[in-house]
Amino acid sequence: MSTISVRLDPNDKHLFEEFCNDVGMSISTAVSMFVKNVITNQKLPFSVERDPFYSKENMNHLRKIINDIESGNAKLTSHELIEE
Repeated sequence: MSTISVRLDPNDKHLFEEFCNDVGMSISTAVSMFVKNVITNQKLPFSVERDPFYSKENMNHLRKIINDIESGNAKLTSHELIEE
């Protein structure tokens, strides 16, 4: 057997340890199950996606808009709220 060391928030570790105890397994067993699942299925057992809102390009675009508004260079128009 090999050893893996993981840093966790103390509260997360406590909650995970409680979960593992409640289902009758150790943290080591749960992590081993996770690793074997990834190896068997060649993917994480949950979806990992990046939110395009937080992309570098969009953040730069939003900063430019904010800068334009704050410097008075933006042409702003108000609109009535349209409820459907």
